[in-house]
Amino acid sequence: MKYYGIVSAGYYAFYRALTHSRVYLAAFTLLSAFLCTSIVTVSVQAQTKDRRAVLDVQGKVAELTVSPDENIWLVTSYGNTYVTVDAKTELTDWHIDTPLKNLSESIDVKSADLSRITFFNENVAIMTGYIVYVKGESPIHGILRTEDGGHTWQFVEYDFNGTVYSAYAKSTGEAWLTTSAVNQLYYTKDYGNTWTAKRTILKSSSDFEVSSRVFAICMRDSQHGIAGSEIGKAFVTDDNWETATLFLTPRDMSLIPRTQLSSELRRMPRKITIVSTNGVQRMAYWKNYVVIVQDKHAFYAEKNTTQWKAFPSDLIEFGVDARTGTLFGVTKENKIVSHSTPSDFKIIAQLPADEILVDVQAVNGSLYVLGRDNHVFKINGKGLTRFELYTSDHSIPTPEIVKSAGKFAWGLSKNELYVSENGVDDWVREQTLDFNADNFRIVDEQKIILWDGISKSYEYSRGSNNVAEYHQKNPLKNFLSSPLQSISIAISGSGEYQGYSMLLVYNSSSNSDLKSGELVEYNYHPEYTNPFQKTIDKTQIQNVLTEVSASPEAPPRYADFQISGPEIQKYLHMVKTERGNSTRAELADEGARMKKYYPTVPTLLDTLNPHIIKSAIEQSLKPLDKTIEFTQTVKFINQNADTVTVVRSMGTRMALYYIPWTIEYMDQKIVSYNVNLSQSIVSLLPERYVISQFFKGEQLLLMLADYLFSEQNR
Repeated sequence: MKYYGIVSAGYYAFYRALTHSRVYLAAFTLLSAFLCTSIVTVSVQAQTKDRRAVLDVQGKVAELTVSPDENIWLVTSYGNTYVTVDAKTELTDWHIDTPLKNLSESIDVKSADLSRITFFNENVAIMTGYIVYVKGESPIHGILRTEDGGHTWQFVEYDFNGTVYSAYAKSTGEAWLTTSAVNQLYYTKDYGNTWTAKRTILKSSSDFEVSSRVFAICMRDSQHGIAGSEIGKAFVTDDNWETATLFLTPRDMSLIPRTQLSSELRRMPRKITIVSTNGVQRMAYWKNYVVIVQDKHAFYAEKNTTQWKAFPSDLIEFGVDARTGTLFGVTKENKIVSHSTPSDFKIIAQLPADEILVDVQAVNGSLYVLGRDNHVFKINGKGLTRFELYTSDHSIPTPEIVKSAGKFAWGLSKNELYVSENGVDDWVREQTLDFNADNFRIVDEQKIILWDGISKSYEYSRGSNNVAEYHQKNPLKNFLSSPLQSISIAISGSGEYQGYSMLLVYNSSSNSDLKSGELVEYNYHPEYTNPFQKTIDKTQIQNVLTEVSASPEAPPRYADFQISGPEIQKYLHMVKTERGNSTRAELADEGARMKKYYPTVPTLLDTLNPHIIKSAIEQSLKPLDKTIEFTQTVKFINQNADTVTVVRSMGTRMALYYIPWTIEYMDQKIVSYNVNLSQSIVSLLPERYVISQFFKGEQLLLMLADYLFSEQNR
């Protein structure tokens, strides 16, 4: 084995020295007094002058690494590493390096794939994944190794051309790597200085199937270990992988319901390349037990048995803390639990309900969680801490949206809110929001109104550092004080086979009427080019806009849709033909319940809470096909030349009654579910631009019934 080069010394030496300097400690004490990071809105007082920029993580992060001294490491498929200064505190500062950059001038860093760092102790660790560079004309394969806690890295060559899928290390200096080499893993007993290839033989048949990608390995001691593959096979050895024996997994014993696979697979960690639905994602020894995660279901069994049992906490992922002997886990409901025994556990925290797990690691009495979009959490008996990915390596760049109020300026980039007192640069973090904001409008230097781009507005006040939901009050009042002058309607659509657009303008023809002008159509069917003329009553439109302004956020009532008797009969006929008729055995019970429940829905709707109707509509709007777009933009213009813009965009999912609409006026945005607004806009359109299927009451009833049934059986 050979070493090649000293790598990446500068940045780590700097931040280690900084951690121990008096200047840093004084600054840290001041920051700690004002800065509190949490899972909800993070309040950063203005006097801290937080100039840390958001860390731009380049490349996919597959695993989370926490060193024994609790620095958090992320490594990426682009060959970058990101590390915190000190994760024992709530205030973290991340730094970036590319440890492969000095290996050779001919290395293509982006072709390297760093997957993980594995620590033997606080100082010695190895970095693995797919690491190769060209020396002369020959490719050199290997790993990176450090003896100073990541201060410097050295390249260690070995005779293997492929990817390391998992690594397991012990403080005694032993480590095991599972790889893409057929029937082969690698072993070291000298802290990664030298490596030996092991060609494992299955006692019961042929070679050990490392070629099936072993993603999970754990060793009880130098001789006894377990491993699991992506195709659901599990192995045990008692001679350090000279030989191995297959043993039954929970899937083999039919302990995982197959009807749950479709929903569970959506929550698979991104580090797993799913080739089959049987994958073993994690295995570990814990006290007198073996613990396994397969298909996102966790089970335990006493050593030397395969009598698998599900945890009563309903775990989908776990980590074992070697220091305390605690098993930490994540449940299907994203609750964090700690187990002292398989049956004794307590809930210690709650992750965001929509968080998707990527990886977990238990260290020093805490569980560290890597979530979607590189969210990092630390959970223990004291609660939950979220580590925001901020770095002092460079200043905050110009935000995506900048609006000035004199010399003072506000800036916004997704969920980060900034201020600049000179109105040009020197941006300071004002607030980290618990939602991504799409835009904002300035009230004054102390207050702004934020828009989440979906349906809600929020008010932020600098004085209190408070973010509160903001409800619009008569937002169109100024617009409605002047009569309507004109209305323009633009429609555009594009799909796999065609695109089209239309523009229609109504202009004032009298004090009470608006009359349509020329209808302009592009790329539409030639048979639809006949003239269109229509006159409408201004008062009707004004009344609808007044109604919207009076209750801008009101959910739709069932009565607003005016469902007729014939539409109810059509709905009942559709129920007989379209719901509950599956011949599949596993759906027979559900079908019987559908046939019993669906006919009762029309009798329930008169008393249905409008918010339930709104939720049902929102759920139905999830797009099915992003390649098809359809947008309607309606502009109402008054005699003062003020404009109210009403927009509706959709994919292939049916937008019944064309709701909701997004209304924009004077930097204000509203999501309206007003049915009368839809009906009024439709009355302005040529008939060929109205999709009549969207205005059929039986379709609305069926959508509501589907929603109510799914909620009842959740």
